[in-house]
Amino acid sequence: TATTSIVWTCNAEGQIEKRVPLWEKFTGQQWEQYKGFGWLEAIHPDDREKIKRKWKETKNKQTILKLESRLLSTSGNYRHILLHGVPIISEDGRMQELIGTISDIDDQKRAEEVLMSNNKELEEAYRNVEIINNKLKNSKDVLETFVYAAAHDLRSPVVNLKSLLTFIHKTKDINKKFELFARFEEAVHRLDNTISGLGEIIEMQEADNSTAKVIYFQDILDQILAEYSHKVIATDAKIDASFESCPSIIYLESYLTSIMTNMVTNALKYHKEGQSPQLIIRAEKEGDIVILTFRDEGIGMDLERYGKNLFKPFKRFTTQAEGKGIGLHIIKSMMEKNGGRIELDSELGRGTTFRCYLREYQMSSAIRKEV
Repeated sequence: TATTSIVWTCNAEGQIEKRVPLWEKFTGQQWEQYKGFGWLEAIHPDDREKIKRKWKETKNKQTILKLESRLLSTSGNYRHILLHGVPIISEDGRMQELIGTISDIDDQKRAEEVLMSNNKELEEAYRNVEIINNKLKNSKDVLETFVYAAAHDLRSPVVNLKSLLTFIHKTKDINKKFELFARFEEAVHRLDNTISGLGEIIEMQEADNSTAKVIYFQDILDQILAEYSHKVIATDAKIDASFESCPSIIYLESYLTSIMTNMVTNALKYHKEGQSPQLIIRAEKEGDIVILTFRDEGIGMDLERYGKNLFKPFKRFTTQAEGKGIGLHIIKSMMEKNGGRIELDSELGRGTTFRCYLREYQMSSAIRKEV
């Protein structure tokens, strides 16, 4: 491959009128092939119009010609070149001819492409490290949650069980023993709920991101309403759901099901006494974020009093319905795992509005093919 610059001249229209030996050596074209406009045949087809436009601009504005292109070499491959041209102006102010050089910059361009590819790989590796760091942070948070629960939420029922056992052994009153056994059973049930809740928290963290797929909100809602139809009928619940603005999302189905189930069942459980549950559900999209909104007219919450503990595990703020106190903690963790978040407005006696900011997942190529 030629490494020296090819010096060339052409007229104002771009026609070569004199032989250029180094052009022949580089391209393999003979004089009859490249004279006039024939030299354009050695230029890559995708670059020819660009050269013509730049040539016209140089002629009209009488500016220096400089552009990169691809030129066919004797090897049969196109090589990257840098084309320079200086206009020669006649006494009457018109461009008379163009004198310039062609430099082979293919090795430089290949090196740049390799560097860019390496940079992309480094950027991808950095993103992967960030993902791993986030996962490690999430795992650390889960571990801290587990330790917290073990130190506080498990210790209390265990101590209670031990006390009840002591009283059961000491009392000789058979009626009292039955009463203590009933309380013992309640304590075991609470302990089982706590352990089960911890299992759900750990299980949530182990979800496989590669299973993300397109999910339609209405499909998930229909499944939920079918599962809890007895509660919907019993409470005469009114659910107004519209997903016209954003009918679907690329997400983990198990996560979306948990999030929507928690929101719907909370509305069914925490409605005002003597009134039917009212729930409005909407979805809208902003970039790669889908905002899923749930607005009810239930009992509401005192955020000044309970706000800071609202998403902590095993925290309950009402006795109106049974629960483990981990639902909001789990769905918040699900959203945050992918860079989402949850916000709410609530007023005691006026109802609650949850806004779930769900960041869409990247769908794997295998699942994309199936879709």
